[in-house]
Formats: sequence, structure tokens, C-alpha cells
Amino acid sequence: MVKDCKCKKNFKLGCKEQYPTWSYHMDNIYKCYFMPDNEFAVKDEGGYPKIFNKESFDNLFEIVEIVKLKEHDVVVTKIELSEIPIGTHGTIIHEYPNENYVVEFIKMDGEASILETLSLDQIEKK
Repeated sequence: MVKDCKCKKNFKLGCKEQYPTWSYHMDNIYKCYFMPDNEFAVKDEGGYPKIFNKESFDNLFEIVEIVKLKEHDVVVTKIELSEIPIGTHGTIIHEYPNENYVVEFIKMDGEASILETLSLDQIEKK
């Protein structure tokens, strides 16, 4: 099984000369591979996997669920905008590669809409 995990702190691990130095940075997301015998392989910044036992893994990483939004998803605002209160529902009508989204909100009169470009920290999936 493969999951995403977030690093809890910056650290580097070294080994013998023929092996790379593994480098991990706090709050970065890494791929975590669940292995037999309660071990975890986590690829570092360079794509090199490092094996951790459960205790080490739990001290250094946490499993996270990455929310992927796409066009036509219904979202809710997490912040108040000029004409849009917190908790307002909208629909993503365009997705930018940098995790910004154009969201359409329908005004209460039902005839007009508001378009806002918002980031992932300003909205959440409904």
C-alpha cells in the first residue's frame, strides 16, 4: 500500500560511502510504502527510498490525506471574502497548475455570479 506522509522535522541520514545521504524536510510530502514486518519505505528528495521501522517512522512522519480538487467540484469557503461569507458553497470552474482555482458563487438573487480565484487554504471540498 502507498500513502502520502508529511515529515515532522528536517533531518538527514548518512550511510556508507557507496550509499546516498537521505534528506527530508519538515512539512514536505513524501510517498510512503507499507512493507512486511511493520516497516515503511519513504522516498527522499532525490527519490531514494529509506527503510524505517514503525517507531522511527512514527517519530519522523505522519500519514496525511492529500485533497485533490478538480473542475466541477463543489467547495465551501473557509475564509470571509468581500461579498462571500465563510461557509458559502461554490463550484470550481477552472483549475490552475499551482493549486489555485477559479470558483463561481451564485448570488442570492440567482441571476448574478461572482468569480473568485482562491487557493487550497481558502476553500475545502464539500
